[in-house]
Amino acid sequence: MHTMRNRPLVRRRSSRTASAARMATGTATADLLAPDAIRLTRDAVQFDGTYLRTLALTSFPRRVCWGWLGRITALREPLLVSLHLTPQDSAQVVRQFSAQLTMLHSSRLFAEGKGKLPDPARAQAIADKEAMVARLERGDDRLFQAGLYAAVQAPTVGDLDERTRRLEGAFGQARMQTRRATFEPAAGLETVLPTGRDALGVAHTLDATTLATMFPFGTPTLCIPDGIWYGRTLQTNTPLVLDPFHPGFPNANGVILGTSGGGKSVTAKVEILRALPRGVHCVVIDPGEAGEYAALARAVGGQVVRLSAGSRDHLNPLDVPLVRGEETHDVLGEHVADLLRLLEVLVAGEGERLGPAEKGHLEAALFTCYQAAGITRDRSTHRRPAPTLPDLHATLQAGADPFGLAARLGRYCSGALSGLFSGRTTVSVDHALTVFDLRGLDDRDLRAATMHLIAQHVWSSVRRVARPRALFVDEAHLVCKRQASGAFLESLAKRARKHGLRVVPITQDPVDFLATDAGRAILVNSSMAFLFRCEEVALEALAAAATLSPAERSYLQGCPPGRGLLLTQHPAAPGQRLRLHIEIMVSPAQYPLVFTSPGGAAGATGPTGAHGHATSAR
Repeated sequence: MHTMRNRPLVRRRSSRTASAARMATGTATADLLAPDAIRLTRDAVQFDGTYLRTLALTSFPRRVCWGWLGRITALREPLLVSLHLTPQDSAQVVRQFSAQLTMLHSSRLFAEGKGKLPDPARAQAIADKEAMVARLERGDDRLFQAGLYAAVQAPTVGDLDERTRRLEGAFGQARMQTRRATFEPAAGLETVLPTGRDALGVAHTLDATTLATMFPFGTPTLCIPDGIWYGRTLQTNTPLVLDPFHPGFPNANGVILGTSGGGKSVTAKVEILRALPRGVHCVVIDPGEAGEYAALARAVGGQVVRLSAGSRDHLNPLDVPLVRGEETHDVLGEHVADLLRLLEVLVAGEGERLGPAEKGHLEAALFTCYQAAGITRDRSTHRRPAPTLPDLHATLQAGADPFGLAARLGRYCSGALSGLFSGRTTVSVDHALTVFDLRGLDDRDLRAATMHLIAQHVWSSVRRVARPRALFVDEAHLVCKRQASGAFLESLAKRARKHGLRVVPITQDPVDFLATDAGRAILVNSSMAFLFRCEEVALEALAAAATLSPAERSYLQGCPPGRGLLLTQHPAAPGQRLRLHIEIMVSPAQYPLVFTSPGGAAGATGPTGAHGHATSAR
């Protein structure tokens, strides 16, 4: 170790007189800012009580993912990251690559003449260079000399070594190799300073596509133009703006999971309020006793549909969907298959299934009932008045009924529950916002069947008129726990993409939701998952389904209301997953519509946050 006094940089004096004298003699500002001394070790620099070590990127993998540099800069380490770019002359590069291709082909021919097996590495190099030459000659790409360097800082040598190992591990996870600036610590320091000089000279020839994977030069964030503002990304304190219908997402579906009071309903309400002005029609199935979405619907001019045993509103489960002309499949047959799932919930009960013979008998009765109403597989007959559940009941009674299906169906046709399922449809979901209020349905089978019926009605409307829609299913675990209704919701999530539908299950019981095949399948088939605070008993199932790291599990267990994790992908990089720490934020104007409980939400201090513009969803 030796000490290098800053010869080109004049040593500072402590007195004001000395400083004034320097300024009078025209001393450069850099001289005034320079450290008193720089101490050099084998691979580190010490100045002003800080140790600094520079790493140079020496090897790129064959494939890199989008935004990989954000993972490096997102480390909670004091880093100086420097990227030096020098554009190359395309014509000169083409000549160099042509010469290299000539040598590679000559080597290949010589090896073939000797009877040697083809070299895969050489064949790949030839293919890569030929493809690059073609892109350069067309003007579709550019080449750059790129040098990437990262300098880590620490107050002691021990801390410096530990932070260096973490930084090297982060590069290693991206399958990249680095080397320390051994015997060149001063050059490493100069390289990462904002002087624009690459003193280490560890450069690579990269195309523009590979360079683009390094940007944004920061931590992961999502800010899609013309999207919906949800809040902010905590790692970067940048706006979280998403467009669920963006073509870069594989589908528009999402899930909102967390225990009570974590911010699930607030997230759904924020999305609804900010999606309506963008022309998205929203439907909410609310089985909760609080009826918290009803006030929101009335405030924005939507409709509230109260479905109960004695309500005046009805949905006829036997209505045949009126689909658009481009659909050419058997609409009636598909509808009967969906209807069998609903009827199974009604007549089989919780945890029970209809056997194949029972389903076959019920299916035959359904087709007989439709035929009596003049409805066949011919789509031109589907506008005729559909039969109702009492018509199906009469059809079962008229023939042999060895399974007693008519008796089990009777309570929904003429009993106390006849008001829910026996009438003709009086409800339309063509309003911008429709909330189905299911308060008063205490029976779990009945509630699950009603939620299933509403989802089926929404699906029929989606197929009739093409427009972006979002279906929010609160307490979705009630639907998924019944195998038949859960299977329908799962199939709806899978079919929704082609029809402009966004399916968003919401649940405060992640354990029950993820314990079902339907719940796990819906999570897999959702482009984004909002995860909020969870109790320890629920974290095990959630961590297994969402592959949460120990740090993410700890965060979800203790995060405040309104904060959570967003698991999604960047729409500009298919297959690249993002795991963002987020905070849902509510504007002052929307605060009374979002927080409907007395006194606001738990933990909320007022309608404005620290900056006077918004508050977190607490």
